[in-house]
Amino acid sequence: MSNLNLKEKLIVNHTEGESRNTNGPQKKVKLPAVVSIRDFAAKINKTPAEIIAKLMQYGVLVTINESIDFETAQIVAIDFDVEVLAEEENPALKEVEESGPLKPRTPVVAVMGHVDHGKTTLLDSIRNSQIIKGESGGITQHIGAYQIDWQGKEGKKRQITFLDTPGHEAFISLRRRGAQLTDIIILVIAADDGVKPQTIEVVNLAKEANIPIIVAINKVDLPQADPERVKRELSEYGLVPEEWGGETPMLNISALKGLGLKQLLDIVLLVADLKDLKANPSAQAVGTVIESQKDPKKGATATILIQNGTLKSGDNIVVGSAYGKVRFMENDRGKRLTEAGPGMPVLIAGLSEVPATGDTLMAVGSLSEAKKLALDFARAKSVKSLKSLKNKGVLEIKKELERKKQKKLLLILKADVSGSLETMKELINKLSLPELTLEIVKSAVGDVSESDIILAQTLGALILGFRVNLNSALKKLAEQKNVHISLYKVIYDLENDLKELILSILPPILVEVEIGKAKVLQVFRKDKKATIIGVSVLEGKLLRGSKVKIIDKEIETEITSLRKEKTEVKEVEAGSEAGVGLPGNIGITAEDVLVAYTLKEEKRRI
Repeated sequence: MSNLNLKEKLIVNHTEGESRNTNGPQKKVKLPAVVSIRDFAAKINKTPAEIIAKLMQYGVLVTINESIDFETAQIVAIDFDVEVLAEEENPALKEVEESGPLKPRTPVVAVMGHVDHGKTTLLDSIRNSQIIKGESGGITQHIGAYQIDWQGKEGKKRQITFLDTPGHEAFISLRRRGAQLTDIIILVIAADDGVKPQTIEVVNLAKEANIPIIVAINKVDLPQADPERVKRELSEYGLVPEEWGGETPMLNISALKGLGLKQLLDIVLLVADLKDLKANPSAQAVGTVIESQKDPKKGATATILIQNGTLKSGDNIVVGSAYGKVRFMENDRGKRLTEAGPGMPVLIAGLSEVPATGDTLMAVGSLSEAKKLALDFARAKSVKSLKSLKNKGVLEIKKELERKKQKKLLLILKADVSGSLETMKELINKLSLPELTLEIVKSAVGDVSESDIILAQTLGALILGFRVNLNSALKKLAEQKNVHISLYKVIYDLENDLKELILSILPPILVEVEIGKAKVLQVFRKDKKATIIGVSVLEGKLLRGSKVKIIDKEIETEITSLRKEKTEVKEVEAGSEAGVGLPGNIGITAEDVLVAYTLKEEKRRI
């Protein structure tokens, strides 16, 4: 039974009668999918302390304010002769299927591709605005959502929603979210640069999600542009241009000069029509958080892409663990709106807290219902379960102890918006090494605060800020508390500084460099003090003090003395015989082969 997880073991135990009342449970209670320790105890007429004690027996450590999932409650309840039944799912959490006609909706298009291939410039040209001027370092730092009106070939004005996603490799999680929300992907590739790692990643994401791709070959006006090369490279990844008999539209454009944009937008609407995109605008609104932040004047805000229904000013909403009433809505140009329908991105204010990027927004009947759903969501995020626990053997315990000896670099993260915060976390997880764990002790949206500095001083943590501010008073406080704060505007700088810091903390890598081989001719002496052998040097040389391995015997030692014709020497080269002294009694015999090596320091690479 040692290989069973704890849940399986408990079920086996109960089946065998080890913890079972033969008369069966005496009481039945209904519980939701996630229940707090306090509520669970009240439901089965036990004290929270009894529930906590029982869970501790099973290896689950909880507090009275934490929650457990339904399966865990069901197993624990058996020990108290209680049968647990599942409550009916809250209708507000079910998929929205309200009556009403489905109508064509605005297509959502993600503009994706490698860094500096012209994605934001393309959107800038389409919107006839200056988005790129607001981006640090000339690269997009988080997802933006923009909507335009476009008069297609049929002469009717239609709307298109665009998602601008980052191209730098650190933003992979944001690009994944962009693909999950979008109907069509415009893959921007620079004609002078060709297919790059992020280009291939976008192709794979689109295939996984079954999203059609329109390829925009950008910068065709440059002298070194080679659009045909781009097409050849893409065909190797399954994207064959229509002109070659394939199914992928590919257009030559210049985002900077506005060439080919009309044809590109016409194709977007054509592909959207083929997908027959529809939604129910009369339903209660459902959407996804594209971006969120805490604005000094507006409070907690979130950019929401409405996916079904219509969101109206004054609606009661739940967004992950946040809830509230829509105080106001704005479109991407800052214009106040009274409502927003399917496919439209809007910024909303009136939330109790900043939601996470990717959280789902739902409009509900009342503020109290929204608050309850938000609380349920928060509990579900911190739920404790028996599912993930396994019986630990000696090897697992040993590994756990070794992990506790790891060096740790404690970090406090602050960012302008939740998408940036998520990117920082992903970057830090990527840079963690077995020898040095980068542990995030706090992460939040907003400027660096006094409480951040006090926490950093208490824990000995560093504060990393991305596109946030630090006023002069707090800067002085940090200096007094000896707290290091680094602020960044470009993700490259943060990544490079972290790598440099890691390399300064960890010692260099020691690499074995083989210097020679020798064959044992005779063993002259073996005792507790030393082993003396005669060898013939086959390759390279032996050095006094060098490390030695004995092939096939997993023995490692070192040369303590080296003699040639009874004379103590520092080295013996190939073709010579020598007397070698090794420390202690070593299990070495004639015909064994020694490999001599030294340790060389090499700079780490991350």
